[in-house]
Formats: sequence, structure tokens, C-alpha cells
Amino acid sequence: MRVVDSSAWIEYLIGSPLGVALASELPDRAHWVVPTIVQWELTKWRTQ
Repeated sequence: MRVVDSSAWIEYLIGSPLGVALASELPDRAHWVVPTIVQWELTKWRTQ
């Protein structure tokens, strides 16, 4: 299980070179842990 923080999510979602590199480090989605604060930060980021 791995906690994926906001900055990694954003890089992954925008498809940046760093996000592409991070994708290989992420476990299967069933094993992701996304804390509530990260969910909040992503929601705030998406609505800007």
C-alpha cells in the first residue's frame, strides 16, 4: 500500500514528464491510499 500525495497526483493527472515517471512507481489502483486532505487539495486544485 502506498500513500500518493497531492503533488504526485497533479503531476500524474496532467501527464507531465515527472507524472509519467511516477506512473511506474504507483501500485495498482486497488492499493492506493488517498488521505482526505489530499482529496480536498485535489478538489481545490481542479476548481481553480
